[in-house]
Amino acid sequence: MSDLTKQELEQIAAAGAEKGINNILEKLGIDPADFREVQADFAHLRKLRKSHEQVTTFTTRALISCLVTGFIAALLMGVKEFLNK
Repeated sequence: MSDLTKQELEQIAAAGAEKGINNILEKLGIDPADFREVQADFAHLRKLRKSHEQVTTFTTRALISCLVTGFIAALLMGVKEFLNK
């Protein structure tokens, strides 16, 4: 085995890593040369995820508000009925 310098080893490792990553990206259907489109896709997915989380939060708050309002209304009706007897 020949003696390789640290720089040569780093170059070989970087080339191997790049080749492996490109291979995986290609298998996933992503063009490694067109990273701008992939970034835009991920930005869109992030916006979609955040909007979904926001809708979920608002829906949960609305449901809890309805339940609490219903409970308070039932409680007040019970108190009113008790006081009228």
